[in-house]
Amino acid sequence: MSKKKDGGPAAGARTDCWNVGPKRLTRSTTNRMIGGVCGGIAEYFGIPAVVVRVLVVASILIPGPQVLLYLGAWYLMPKR
Repeated sequence: MSKKKDGGPAAGARTDCWNVGPKRLTRSTTNRMIGGVCGGIAEYFGIPAVVVRVLVVASILIPGPQVLLYLGAWYLMPKR
């Protein structure tokens, strides 16, 4: 990032990178179908929500505690 002589950012330089806090895994309030868990995971990793939803539905076909994990994530993940 280039700087002006007075020490501030140059015109057109991105300054939003300085205001970034820690990344948090939260349930999505905008991209939700049931509880916002898949939408929140997709937003956290920067991938389309449909990919996460397809993976969750496909994983339910495999024996295991997937439904319990989803319900646990729904309970534990805070809303954004």
